[in-house]
Parts: sequence; structure tokens; C-alpha cells
Amino acid sequence: MKKIIIFSLFIFTLILTRLLDIYVTYLYSNNLEKEANPLVTIFGFGWAGIIIVQFVIVTTVTYFFYNYIFNNVRNYEFKANSFNNFCAMYFYSKDMKMNKFVLYSLYKLPNWAAFKLLLGFSLIKTLIIIGVFAIFSWVMIETFESEWFIVFYNILFPYHYLIILFFSYYIFMFQFLYKEYKLYLVR
Repeated sequence: MKKIIIFSLFIFTLILTRLLDIYVTYLYSNNLEKEANPLVTIFGFGWAGIIIVQFVIVTTVTYFFYNYIFNNVRNYEFKANSFNNFCAMYFYSKDMKMNKFVLYSLYKLPNWAAFKLLLGFSLIKTLIIIGVFAIFSWVMIETFESEWFIVFYNILFPYHYLIILFFSYYIFMFQFLYKEYKLYLVR
């Protein structure tokens, strides 16, 4: 029962932030000329494209989160003597130091079952944070005309969403790996 509640609350929050983001974008820039989304600024998507991409994103993230909540079978058939070693063994079943693990992860695909759990844990939280930031940005700029926020926003533009995306994703990735490591230690 607890898993269903957690799943429902996160999915509801994800859908709510996506819908509110679309709503405030339409409210403040119905022709998308003020929109900062790379789908609009780089790829030239219109409303139909944005809505289709949002649907695909929500569906994909829901799939990964569902697997994380309900199908999270862990296979700790390895021995790890440290957190760094655990990360390498968890994703690649190889004993390696952290610097080699990071380099290895740039060109080698990880164990799909482990990576799916990581995506399920991290993506939903990351997208909720991005959605909240997008809504907050529109409100601060268009409703309150906040000078300090406009300066901050323009300094980081167009990289603000990428910064938030990578920063929050890596925090959640570390949180996931540390949580898995603690589960590994008590097994």
C-alpha cells in the first residue's frame, strides 16, 4: 500500500508540474517568443511538438519510476570493499577504482537492470525540480518583474536548465548509489 501511495504522489506531482509549466508558458508567451525551452529556441517546435514531447517524457519517466518502485529486484552477487568499488561492481561487475569507473562509464553501457533503477529514482525528482524552476521563473519574471531574478536568469541563460538538470540529477544519482550501498552492507 505504501508503494502505491509513493508512486501515485510522485506521478501526480510530475504531471502537475508539467501541466503547470505548459499553462504558465501559454499564459505569458502563447506565441512561444519568450520561451526558453531548447525545443522551441533550437529546434523550432510549436505547441503540438512541446505537448507531444511532454507526453513522451512523462510516459518514459513513469515507466522507469514504476520499475524502481515495484520491480526493484537487487542482485548483489558480488563483493565490494568500498563505496567506489560498489559503484563499479553494481553497474559493470568489474573491480575498478573510481577514476577508471568514471572513464569506463563514458563509453561502456552499464548493467541495464541497475541503470533502470537509477533512472527511476533520479529522473522523476529531477524533472519535478525543473518543472518547479520553470514555473517559478515565469512567475518571478512576468508577474513580479523581479529585477534580481531577471539578472540571475539572464546570467545563466541559456544554460540554466542544463545546470539544474545535471546538478540535481547527479545529486539524486549519488543519493541512489549511497542508498543501494547501505542496502548492500546490511544484506
